[in-house]
Amino acid sequence: MRGGTVRGGSDVNSEIQALLANLDESAAFGVVTLDNVGAVCSEYGVEAAQQAIAEFTRRTREFLRDSDSSVELSDTRVYFALQELVDSNHLLLAALKLERLFQEPLVIEKTAVPLTIHAGLVFCSAKVLATDGDRAQLYNYAERARETALSNGATFDIKSTDQLSVRETVPSINKAVLLAIDTHDLTMDYQPKYRLADGALVGSEALVRWRRDGMIIPPNEFVPFLADAALWDMTQYCLRCVVRDSLEFPTSLPTSINIDPSCLNDNLVTLIRDELALWNVEPSRLMLEITESGVIQNHTDSFALLQTIRELGIPISIDDFGTGYSSMHRFRDLPADEIKLDRSFIHNIVEDEANQKITHTLIELCHRFEKTVVAEGIEDGATVEHLIDAGCDLGQGFYLGAPMGKDRFRLLLD
Repeated sequence: MRGGTVRGGSDVNSEIQALLANLDESAAFGVVTLDNVGAVCSEYGVEAAQQAIAEFTRRTREFLRDSDSSVELSDTRVYFALQELVDSNHLLLAALKLERLFQEPLVIEKTAVPLTIHAGLVFCSAKVLATDGDRAQLYNYAERARETALSNGATFDIKSTDQLSVRETVPSINKAVLLAIDTHDLTMDYQPKYRLADGALVGSEALVRWRRDGMIIPPNEFVPFLADAALWDMTQYCLRCVVRDSLEFPTSLPTSINIDPSCLNDNLVTLIRDELALWNVEPSRLMLEITESGVIQNHTDSFALLQTIRELGIPISIDDFGTGYSSMHRFRDLPADEIKLDRSFIHNIVEDEANQKITHTLIELCHRFEKTVVAEGIEDGATVEHLIDAGCDLGQGFYLGAPMGKDRFRLLLD
């Protein structure tokens, strides 16, 4: 059960009981349902409804981590146990992640079909987990929370074991992150980037980590929910860390740092210029990384600012390329030195002929405009070989090298 998914069978209650029995301290129990299958079937047909169900299953499985478990009671109802949570704020981040996974509609024959879900989650205190009878009540708590979300027109609702909603604690996440900056509980890990043709180490990507109560919270679980002010404070902190860390690295290989689109402004240019001058760091040792969609949202201002940063001697990398709906006109003028292909194209590229065609086309297009191409999310050697054959320049991923702390990365450079 732990770290797995079980399809509901003739003895579903025992499977749910097993989920509850396996909950560790600081865990959560929840239920999520797909609630518009009937409407999809009526409007788009049976085949579309089947595709919606398949996509619901795929996205709910994507939501769960390796340490989590689930029971798929039916095609449209999943119960799950989330382990190793820091506190109720961490559960809120998980619920927001689930909500975000279902924001994008399912596209069927160029038609956007929404997937309407409702989820109920309950955070489990050590006191409740100590009593089998109280554990059994978690099922009812989760169902009540889901009903509350449904009646309020919300995607989810969270209950603590005293049935109090904790959705309003979103502002506390921002406060906690700002406190983490002050206490240096936000740290930088570095993931190596390699040239695929010969395996040479050519740079790294800096990734922020929130170390809290002995656990590491990755950026995708808290960064998307920060207000602009907290994002800016975190960006300043991370950029200063990367610049200072670069002084300890024995080579001049560039380190890329992710910039949220809301932070792409004149203040960022001033910050970069001042930090590089303060620590006497060459601009070429830094690379700025921003998503394609973030650049395209306000392309006129974004292009101008990115070009200003390039003129400082800092290369620009465009992340998640292929998902931001760039026109050829926008791509032609894109002020970028490096293009990072979205990992959705890299996943299963060896078996997926459509992904192969898209990837080959994007690589050729980027090369025609003299841009370096990076593949993210490489998880096996077969993918590396395929990307080499396709002419991809650089790669990163757990197969090539996992993110690591500053000291370990410095040893890799020696």
